Amino acid sequence: MLRRIYRCGRSLVHRMANRIDTPVLVLLYHRVTTLESDPYLLAVTSAHFRAQMEYLRENFPVLRFGEEWAHLSKPGVVVTFDDGYADNLLEAVPILEEVGVPATFFVATGPIARGNGFWWDELESILLEGREFPAHFQLEDNKYGRQWPTATDSELQMLHRDILILMKKIDYRSREKLLQ
Repeated sequence: MLRRIYRCGRSLVHRMANRIDTPVLVLLYHRVTTLESDPYLLAVTSAHFRAQMEYLRENFPVLRFGEEWAHLSKPGVVVTFDDGYADNLLEAVPILEEVGVPATFFVATGPIARGNGFWWDELESILLEGREFPAHFQLEDNKYGRQWPTATDSELQMLHRDILILMKKIDYRSREKLLQ
């Protein structure tokens, strides 16, 4: 009962705050392209992206990230991109320019400096792109005490999920060692 009262009260506070200070929704995109596989759900197709940008342009004030937002009389939208995949430039920018929607791009410079891609893309390539595996997979140092079956696609996907979770929790050097 107290939890329900708390949720209702919090909702009321949010609605009141939105009446005083008009909300701005920050949309975060990663990729605009068609991928054969997208286990991290990072991509939207060019056609869908175009439709989304046209909808935003027709229905909301679309703002620049660094722009002053205090003047808004109705909710606004800001479009951003994370990571800096090449398809941002090759596929998203032409659509943004055609539709007239500003966007802010946050580019991860580490992979550029190292001359490689993102570790999660490399992990996907290693585990999910048609390689041959023994019947079971075990990490070399075995400090995790786990062995994974790898005979079926679903077993490989489970291995991928588990290794992804593990790799999110470790430092860069340990992650690079595991990828090797």
